[in-house]
Amino acid sequence: RRSSHHTRTSLLRSRAVVTSPGASMTAMAPARSGDSSRINGSTGCMKKSSHGEEKATPVRTRQAWFRRIERALQSAVPGFETLRLEVDKAGQPHLIAGYRNWRRNPSEQNETDFSDGTLRLIGLLWTIISSPANGGVMLLEEPELSLNAAVVQKLASLLAMAQRGTSMQVILSTHSPELLDDEGIRPGEVLVLQMTSDATVANQLSEIVEVEAQISADLPLSEVVAELINPGDLTGLIKAARR
Repeated sequence: RRSSHHTRTSLLRSRAVVTSPGASMTAMAPARSGDSSRINGSTGCMKKSSHGEEKATPVRTRQAWFRRIERALQSAVPGFETLRLEVDKAGQPHLIAGYRNWRRNPSEQNETDFSDGTLRLIGLLWTIISSPANGGVMLLEEPELSLNAAVVQKLASLLAMAQRGTSMQVILSTHSPELLDDEGIRPGEVLVLQMTSDATVANQLSEIVEVEAQISADLPLSEVVAELINPGDLTGLIKAARR
């Protein structure tokens, strides 16, 4: 763990995770680019239904999702132009991206050449776009990792837009000041997980007495949370570099 405290943020909906037998759950996880049993050029992408069974996403639906992701990446990734799914002779699927250059045609890269930020943004966008329209719970682990700060500043709005018109709940963990300081995040929607001698305790930021004054003074939530989660004396960390 990074410290004795960890922040978990619930965005814009209810403040606890509650699942019912019929609810669906989506979790952002690293994609396996070579898993052709889950993605292929003829049947589309595999997706779990609310009852847990897998079914193929229709090709036209998948293509529409790719177009939406492509437009988003054109805004967020410098030089990005196109994105498509290509299946090689061995039946393995690959993401192919085109980037502007001095030539007439874009230069192409597959997913092995993508930056970490591009890969994570594609995964995040896919998770959001393919999430069930009837709600459920979306779990995201530090979605800000490897992303440009300007993109991170838009994540809360992106997730709020995905929730609009649905009962979907978004739960995410973060160490990002840009996320915590979004105007849509309220103190009652931030949970701070604190280690005790025998357990981990989750407290709403709005209920932690020691930071009531800072919250009342409308200090940025990132500063309030930092007071609770930042480690103490880091002298030992610096000493580790001595030779």
